[in-house]
Amino acid sequence: MRRLTLWVRTASTTTLVGVGVAVAAVFVAANAVASLDRSGAKPPAPATLAELTLRELGGNGPEGITANFRYANSLVPTTSLVPQASAGGSPLPLVTGASGRLWYMNGRLRMEFQTDQGDTQLVVHGTNALVYDASDGTAFAATLPSIATLGRIRTGLAGASQLLGRVRSSLAISTPQPGVTAGRPSYTVHMAPVESPGLLSKVALSVDADTGTPLLLDVYGRGQAKPLVEFALSNVHYGPVDPSVFKLKLPFGMEPVPVRFGGPPSLGATVSCTAPPTLGGLPLQSCREASRSGELPGRLLIYGRSFGSVVVLEQPGGGDPGGGLWGLLPGVSVGGAQGRELVTPLGAVIRFARGGVTYTVLGSLPSAVVEAVARSL
Repeated sequence: MRRLTLWVRTASTTTLVGVGVAVAAVFVAANAVASLDRSGAKPPAPATLAELTLRELGGNGPEGITANFRYANSLVPTTSLVPQASAGGSPLPLVTGASGRLWYMNGRLRMEFQTDQGDTQLVVHGTNALVYDASDGTAFAATLPSIATLGRIRTGLAGASQLLGRVRSSLAISTPQPGVTAGRPSYTVHMAPVESPGLLSKVALSVDADTGTPLLLDVYGRGQAKPLVEFALSNVHYGPVDPSVFKLKLPFGMEPVPVRFGGPPSLGATVSCTAPPTLGGLPLQSCREASRSGELPGRLLIYGRSFGSVVVLEQPGGGDPGGGLWGLLPGVSVGGAQGRELVTPLGAVIRFARGGVTYTVLGSLPSAVVEAVARSL
């Protein structure tokens, strides 16, 4: 059975949302890159973090982008997560990463992931996405959750100080370092969680000095010398892009498998609840109602603080916790209930059911801590 089709058809809604977020993250990064200047760029003059933030919030971004990209992702253990994607060929480039080309203009994105087995094409317009994998001749069309774009995030210069105040309470942000990235004058900023026991070590971001838009993004795990996730551009050019680039033609007679990504639950106000005051040694910080249309309302619990927290999503009548792609993950015993677990260098997620409630527990902490929280529920 063809690997991509099987992966899409068996994936649970929760898993598809996770993959959708990962794809959307790549889209946002590609949406905001700067152009390559081969005339001999020099490092810009020093700038403060506040000045850099003002530029980011006040910029409009380029009219169009044509570029090469390099995307690497060693976060997800593909061989255990999606065995069909590894058997007899290379893993899915959307999961593990690849190099290729991208084009962007007027809310339309096309990314061409190039591999020896064949290219994978991704075309995104708004919340509609089309993927074609030439290596095995499969395709699917997806409706992504509505995610705020950079254009919506740019709330104006007045919001810069508020934005800085919020992130500084959780992140230590370095002074912007002038340099040259992708042939452009740039500033590099390093961000690290403040007094956090979590597995996220730091994030390095290089932005264009003229437009304030990202050129390079690296995400590091604790104790990791190399980035776990990297997205970088080269040979970047501003300017209009031929609209025909965004028209992906599938082989004659091929119909893409339709997929709809379920959106995250809507969160209500903080409420008092009967949840345990501590789990796994972490204090309860927040209890909020979480609901989806057509489903019984559940709740979202947060134990711990900031990047050292564990999130617990409780869904009454949530269905089979081991269904879909969850069933491909290693099993784990959670207080007598059988569940599924995914462990990565940046944290762990566990899903299990007990007493008519499906629990999803995740955190950027060692798996032993996440498991301790899950077993205490």
